[in-house]
Amino acid sequence: MVHDGLTYLANYLKDNKSSSNNYLIDLYELVQYAGNIIPRLYLMITIGSVYMESEDAPVNEILNDMLEMCKGVQNPIRGLFLRYYLIQKTKYFIIKYAGPENLDKMISYIITNFIEMNKLWVRQQHQGHSSERARRIEERNELKILVGSNLVILSQLDSINVDIYKEKILPEILQQIIKCNDSIAQNYLLDVIIQIFPDNFQIASLNLFLESLLKVNTNVNITMLINSLIERLLHYKL
Repeated sequence: MVHDGLTYLANYLKDNKSSSNNYLIDLYELVQYAGNIIPRLYLMITIGSVYMESEDAPVNEILNDMLEMCKGVQNPIRGLFLRYYLIQKTKYFIIKYAGPENLDKMISYIITNFIEMNKLWVRQQHQGHSSERARRIEERNELKILVGSNLVILSQLDSINVDIYKEKILPEILQQIIKCNDSIAQNYLLDVIIQIFPDNFQIASLNLFLESLLKVNTNVNITMLINSLIERLLHYKL
């Protein structure tokens, strides 16, 4: 509902955009004085995404600004939805500007958001009374796609090659997955890696990925993950 409502606002801003971007700059700064942090950040992301469409907009600065401001929301569910809104509203610009000169910045942006979302997702497990554990697990499984969306966008960047994936992207992702020591997150995210990145990426980083399976929580279904990887690579041709 929030997303749909703010889409109307974004379209209004686009339709009424003048030749000057001053009003968008002023709006972007003005909403940061909103009293409540959740509405403030949703408005900031909405206006920021419209502002970034302008030719002279400082895209990297706006992206980093919004990413940094989202740290102010540490409630697991609210933080997850806010950061999901952020990555969905900015994915067009991430993909557009992820050329060789900006690739490292865009990769860092996505991975940073992924790490923060995963921390919130894991923290959700420890909220409330122990008697609600089953309900929290159910909620976490319903929300997992929000966290995985970051990795999906990462896999869509055309400028990423095997070396970048193997040396920069996968190690950072695996480090977070192992560090969180949460079986739900590890089961889901490791399978996402298997499913979304190309076969040649999987082959080149096979040792790294398999080594990570030795470090995960004992409740992780390693057999399922290996079977999923074998199924994925079964028809791969060198």
